[in-house]
Amino acid sequence: MDTNWRAGSAGDTHISIAQVRAHPRFEDAKALLIDGLAGLYIDDARLRTLIEYEKGVTFMLIASLDALRDPDDPAGGVSMQVLNEVLPNMGIAPGRRIADLVANLRRDLLLDVVPDPRDRRARLLRATERGVAADCEWLGVFHAPLALLRPEVDYRPVLERRTSYQKAFRIAGLRTLEIANEIMSANPPMDYFVQEAVGFRVLMILMQSVRGNPDNRTAPGFYSRAGGQGGVSRTHVRNVLKGAAERGFVTLSERPGDYVELSQTLIDAFDRWVGESLSSIDRVRTLSGYP
Repeated sequence: MDTNWRAGSAGDTHISIAQVRAHPRFEDAKALLIDGLAGLYIDDARLRTLIEYEKGVTFMLIASLDALRDPDDPAGGVSMQVLNEVLPNMGIAPGRRIADLVANLRRDLLLDVVPDPRDRRARLLRATERGVAADCEWLGVFHAPLALLRPEVDYRPVLERRTSYQKAFRIAGLRTLEIANEIMSANPPMDYFVQEAVGFRVLMILMQSVRGNPDNRTAPGFYSRAGGQGGVSRTHVRNVLKGAAERGFVTLSERPGDYVELSQTLIDAFDRWVGESLSSIDRVRTLSGYP
């Protein structure tokens, strides 16, 4: 039996990228992650776009910094100044773009805003209970495949959506902020879909649709199906995939809508992203102090 994938006993270091990719249940874990992300927040129109890169990263940074807050400290919270200093390092333009993202998160009831007692002209951002619950759900989706790969490790705190784990994970994640941006920037196919509006969800639905198909092609009607699930028009899905086709990531049928075929470049890039993402998530778990 091949044992190269083994990550060791519970309490050892996080699972490595190579160990994720070589694991005999990698395909099962990948399918679990795809299904989780394709369906994440699907029943809540206000939360659907939280899986998009800029909005998701902005919220996760605020949630991480807010996790450091003493709940009894009236001066606790995250300032816009901090966001404008940190988010540009993660590929998000400062100024108006960050202000728009924060306003969007407030409209979605994920953030509260309170006056800064040290400067009444300034405002502090805090994650709401709804925001923390949404974050717990996101963490659950990324940890479920790890629980499949590492049954010897106790992932119950996150799978049960305990807010204590969310807080510990987000605080630990502040030490690895650069990882998410590095994973995407070094992976052009994934970066393309992440940067497109609703592109990340379209990609997950695409991966679902070709699962088990030896020709890596979808059935007819993918544009409409993905649009319905993603809350966007058929035309928007087609445009996202047209851009992907121009970059060699997919092939589109000559008659529009008959099929979308994944290139080997996209398949390999996606598998690499799964390995890197799961390994980095498990790394933060170990840094959080949970067993």
